[in-house]
Amino acid sequence: MAFDKNEEVLYIVSQDSLYDLRFKNEQLEGTRLSQKLDTLLPGNQSVFNPFNNKLYNFYIDHKKVGAYDTIGKKWEMNYTPDILTVYWQANKFISSTDDALYIMCGYGQMTYKNTVQRYSFTSKTWDSVPVKGARLTPRYLSALGTSPTGDTAYILGGYGSNSGNQVVNPRHYYDLVSYDVKDHSFNKIYQLPEPAAQFCFANSLVIDPVAKEYYALIFPDDKFNSSLQLIQGSLLKPTYQPVANTIPYSFHDIKSFADLYYCETSKKLVAVTLYTSKENVTAVNVYVLEFPPNPIIAATSGLSWFSSWYYLLLIPVGAVGLFLFYKRRRRASQALIAPASQSPVAPLVSPEVIPATPPVAVTIAEPVAKKGNIFFFGPFEVQDKEGQDITKYFTPLLKELFLLLAIYTVRSGRGISSERLYATLWRDKSNKEAQNNRSVNMVKLKAILDKLGTCAFVKEADRWSLQYNTEDIRMDLADFQVLLQMPRPLQEQPVRDLLGIIHRGSFLPDANYTWLEDFQSEISNLALNILSEAAVQFRSDPEFLIEIADSIFLFDPVNEEALHLKCSNLILLGRHSLAKTAFNKFAKEYQHMYGEDFPHVFNDYSGDK
Repeated sequence: MAFDKNEEVLYIVSQDSLYDLRFKNEQLEGTRLSQKLDTLLPGNQSVFNPFNNKLYNFYIDHKKVGAYDTIGKKWEMNYTPDILTVYWQANKFISSTDDALYIMCGYGQMTYKNTVQRYSFTSKTWDSVPVKGARLTPRYLSALGTSPTGDTAYILGGYGSNSGNQVVNPRHYYDLVSYDVKDHSFNKIYQLPEPAAQFCFANSLVIDPVAKEYYALIFPDDKFNSSLQLIQGSLLKPTYQPVANTIPYSFHDIKSFADLYYCETSKKLVAVTLYTSKENVTAVNVYVLEFPPNPIIAATSGLSWFSSWYYLLLIPVGAVGLFLFYKRRRRASQALIAPASQSPVAPLVSPEVIPATPPVAVTIAEPVAKKGNIFFFGPFEVQDKEGQDITKYFTPLLKELFLLLAIYTVRSGRGISSERLYATLWRDKSNKEAQNNRSVNMVKLKAILDKLGTCAFVKEADRWSLQYNTEDIRMDLADFQVLLQMPRPLQEQPVRDLLGIIHRGSFLPDANYTWLEDFQSEISNLALNILSEAAVQFRSDPEFLIEIADSIFLFDPVNEEALHLKCSNLILLGRHSLAKTAFNKFAKEYQHMYGEDFPHVFNDYSGDK
């Protein structure tokens, strides 16, 4: 889809038709293409150039851009089937400074992107732009907006990692960064406070250049039945507030997409959501809000007052064509509009509208609580309330003392006995000397942990335990312990929550303590049991199964069941070269571990068992 801000038209592109929704009169028209596209590759994007008034479709991986011929009713390009894009959820903008389309950020093949790519409409060439200034961390699910001429772009937030590698310390970002088209430089403007509940952004920012403000849609990315919340923020200082009510949003990573547009003439904000089902049907939902929206204000009566989006239309786009539905207030009634004909479809009557569901409670507010984090999976890491890494303050002794207290508390619920604690850390000391050492080092440890939130070391019946406020401090080991009790049959979201915990790595892989070995073995077995169970239960979702296989490899690098799971599902998705790469990597690891060649060939793992 693409938005023409001059005429306030939303274009919706399908394989055989082009639809335009005009917001000035809320009329929808459809045109059958004179030449049907062979395919619309997943990850293709459309954009409207407001400076030459042309509609374009492009596919980043092919570095291919084609304009729509309004007279011939056809596209000036076609795509051949290919592997999946590695630029999901990429951000884009057009600049009049050099008459070019710019693309940045995105995700694919377990890698977050931060390169800046450019397509010149004048020379019809595609290149990568060397940049300077502040570093834009690799990310996706970020929002981008521009100045009126497109000479400055603003990028807000997202999800990614410092290295770009999905498995190495991924995190949410809340920074606002500007990009200057003329000198190709990034500049970090500010960092938003860490929110109590993490969120990501819809694809676009709406920029108010006069007020130096922006509007954006944010959503929690840890659930499928999510919702979009409109926020209003400043371009000059790190503040924002929620405005209007929420919009339902089915979020499933790369199968979902959301965007925000502004109609300057008719004074409307437009939110669009896309969700592609397993049947390869994409539902396009359009919501409209009168501008400017009102902030959410709690009235003295206890009721809340807010601006309300209204639901304009739903468009399911399938492989065989495009069908339109208008939702009406009448009970259980939907008007079905026939597929696009060879001639333009007549304008549709303006639909009745249904207000979007008001929020029960606003969960994203301007003043937000901050939380410290302690990671046991992957490299041991401790972050304070501001998200700063304070692991360096843990000396070897303080680190082991903390791990003993925390792990015994979380795993057994009873803590560790003084006798075991002293025998582990101060076996060469007298009982009195051990007590003194324990007392001194607990004071030091408490001073560090106070940077995260409220906590205390408690002694009951000669057992020491760590007590902490879960609203202040999050420990991934505690979350893991809760997920072990997930009900059967397994539900997808708890399994995804588990993957989110263990994606950093196995349990304390860099810690070498004799007392820890049994815990490491036990936790690895518990994780592998759930992952193996999930692999059987969710066998119809190839992308999910590949994630599960990658998680199994974190605990068991030479797990042959995981190898079969990954290779067969990569091939099912048409990613043959990636499947072969995965097999070769496994064989190399096997040879390194056992000192002998892996006794199987690629074809043994490329199909169903």
